[in-house]
Amino acid sequence: MRAIAAYAAERNTPESSLAKLSSQFTKGLFQASEYVRKAELDKLALIFGEKQSYVTSDAGLGKNDRDIKGGAVAALSKTSPILGINGDEIFTIKIKASSTAEDTFVINLSDISGDVTLENLKELINTKVSELTTVNSDGDTVSKYRSRVKIDALSGGKFGFTFDVDGIEELTFNASVVNPALIVVGTQRSGTFGSVETGVLSKYTNLDSSDPTRTFNNDIAGINSNEFKILSDGESTASTNEKTGLETSPNAVQVDSQGNIYVVGKSKGDFEGQFNAAKTNDVFLSKYDSNGSIIWSRLLGASDDANAFALTIDGNDNIIIAGKVNEELIASDVFSGTDSFVTKYTSAGEELFTKQLDSVATDQANSLTVDANGDIYFTGQIYGRLNSSTTDYGKSDSILVKLSGSNGNVVATTQFGGAENDYGQQIVVASDGHILVASSEDGNAFIRKIDKDNLDNVLATYDIGALSGGKITGLSVEGNEVFISGVTQNGSFSGGGSVVSSYSGGNDGFIAKINASTGAILFQEQFGGSSGYSESSAIAFSQNGSSVLDKLGLPTGQVESSQTRNIETQTSARIGDHFYISINGGRNIKIDIRDGDSFSTLSKRINTLSLRYIKSSVTIGENGPQLKIEGKNGSEIQIIAGKGGTNALPKLGLEEKKIFSVEKLFDLKGEDYGPDKLGGIFAFNLQSNFVLNDKKQAEYILGQLDKAIDVIKSAHRSLTFDPFKAEILRKSKLNFGPPPAYLAKQLASYQDGLRRIQSITGLGTF
Repeated sequence: MRAIAAYAAERNTPESSLAKLSSQFTKGLFQASEYVRKAELDKLALIFGEKQSYVTSDAGLGKNDRDIKGGAVAALSKTSPILGINGDEIFTIKIKASSTAEDTFVINLSDISGDVTLENLKELINTKVSELTTVNSDGDTVSKYRSRVKIDALSGGKFGFTFDVDGIEELTFNASVVNPALIVVGTQRSGTFGSVETGVLSKYTNLDSSDPTRTFNNDIAGINSNEFKILSDGESTASTNEKTGLETSPNAVQVDSQGNIYVVGKSKGDFEGQFNAAKTNDVFLSKYDSNGSIIWSRLLGASDDANAFALTIDGNDNIIIAGKVNEELIASDVFSGTDSFVTKYTSAGEELFTKQLDSVATDQANSLTVDANGDIYFTGQIYGRLNSSTTDYGKSDSILVKLSGSNGNVVATTQFGGAENDYGQQIVVASDGHILVASSEDGNAFIRKIDKDNLDNVLATYDIGALSGGKITGLSVEGNEVFISGVTQNGSFSGGGSVVSSYSGGNDGFIAKINASTGAILFQEQFGGSSGYSESSAIAFSQNGSSVLDKLGLPTGQVESSQTRNIETQTSARIGDHFYISINGGRNIKIDIRDGDSFSTLSKRINTLSLRYIKSSVTIGENGPQLKIEGKNGSEIQIIAGKGGTNALPKLGLEEKKIFSVEKLFDLKGEDYGPDKLGGIFAFNLQSNFVLNDKKQAEYILGQLDKAIDVIKSAHRSLTFDPFKAEILRKSKLNFGPPPAYLAKQLASYQDGLRRIQSITGLGTF
């Protein structure tokens, strides 16, 4: 490992070699850390990291910030006119303080005398809210609501509104005039060597035009929360402002009744403080407001590999996602391999249920929808037979499955296809309540209308044409209009309509608007570039997606500013995930995650293991409450991984580790040194996230490895009795009582000097 780090740090080593060197180094680092953590030695206790008497979870449960932070407003200053505003726009702010008290304030920009500026609009809003008064318990007249708006300076010299919301008050924003918007998600990769594929979220307005306007374009990327960085002073850090995006692919997008945007897909990275413990990819679900600002994210908590291709929202704004998962996701899974899954969440991000279709076949859900009753339909593909009531037609078949919206139980299924590969790709509910399924059959694209009451009954078909290696990635219906997105290599894929941005080679995304009665394409846009590539993955239509609120950087609908902050919602750990604790070499005791667990309830259960030798508590860090476990009274505590995919440690930001009480760690009892008191506790001060990304990091790591090698030498020397050391320690114990006169004089001089330093610098007492 030292040789690899030394070569990586050399000036003449090519930068292009660092990735391969880092990969080799990471494997060796893992092997070394595993040996150190599991080594059972007679006289030595080895610690891979620092000497600590405790361990703290990297995962935190977060903090609720009730302030509503708006986006950037197009204005040169706080007192200059807001661009794009006519001056007669109207919107409302509803403030609700309890189950009964609520008021709606009408904000009419024509009430502003002079230009509509940030300052003038702020004064108008605050005046409107403060004018509504009530009488408090002391008989004084006070403002009924305490929420107020202010102007904040944003990055890039821009400004935006922030609502300082009182703890019990909820705010809802609505505009009197609204226009539709189209939300598009996709993937992108720059032309830079070594770049990775990440996601992008875009919003299009002015849909009646042949050239829609893109109002925002946000990156979506999971990160490595423990990414190793080096500051200029040579110290390592994990700065949250410098994280590298990891491979992330958004696959579906939807908009709820409040205008919030939901995106689902797969990622190799962590999301919003949730740690990705999957071997390859885990499923992410992210919620944004109408301006593209993140509200919350969730990871599914898969152990092996998972991907979500589908997302829909029911009439109560619950979110349902579907896709595929390899190996166990829920406890009832029996057969190994790839299964379809469906998970339902509340709008606040709380999981309601997860259904894994456990079958011997290989299947996955590609798209889903929900009917007026809240029942769930999904389409996808299967290799084999779904169940005893379906038929295997050969190669890959399309499937259509209906689930109960209340508990996820399977209600009805069908399987269809021909001798070649068939894939159910997209599904929506038509205006008459029946089901529209877009499928690929031997390379051609079809839309089928299927009877909602009998899934085996096909009512109609529509042939879209050849996609030339492409696919349909989005299907949305609004009345008599159908919106489609996808990927094509067919430059003539226009359906007879006009193409705004022509095909430029490679895989270029497209969006199209189609008349459902005639099949005519009303507009189509293809996009992409010669450097790198861009693909659309899915679209969502928002009827109330564009208004004056966008221009003011304000969200649409009710703003949710608080969440349930327990282990299940704020980490990727699932109910039933677990780890073990061993105290002083005793048996492994299982610590499992239970429904509604917080770090407080988990700590209480850990403390019942031993009141004398272990202490668990909750500490407040940058990411909110964190779990802390420490040893007491000379104890040795071992944190041990759970079994297989239900191991909770990586999801909580913990590692397998031995921790020792302070007394044992630093030998505070001062036991006599002798032939029978050899060895000790030695810490290597290494980090499991060391990577050789650049020469600066390689140089730092090389220094840390040299220090670790010195520790190994010290540990080896400690196994041999040193009579000279024993004699020095024996004599040192005889040195007690008052010091000699010459030493007392020296101590007095030192103390006088320290007092002089204190008087000049203001430092505390020495």
